[in-house]
Amino acid sequence: MTQINYHANSNSFLFDNQMLSQVCFAGYDIAEITCSTKYFGAASSINLWSSAVYGVGVLIVSFQYALQKAGLVRLKRYKVTSA
Repeated sequence: MTQINYHANSNSFLFDNQMLSQVCFAGYDIAEITCSTKYFGAASSINLWSSAVYGVGVLIVSFQYALQKAGLVRLKRYKVTSA
């Protein structure tokens, strides 16, 4: 079994994108289980600056994944080990 280096990820909203890219890089399948969700203003509001920073971060993670997958870089985030 392959272990993912989750400790190399950020402690922000980008964590889920980083984790998903690691899971894809390691060759795991991903499935989705739906659940109902309720959003309300106090819990789901994000200001423009934070959403822009998040969007740029998502693009960076995507580019890093593509570069790692192409073998052009070796990022610590994508170093997988066997259990």
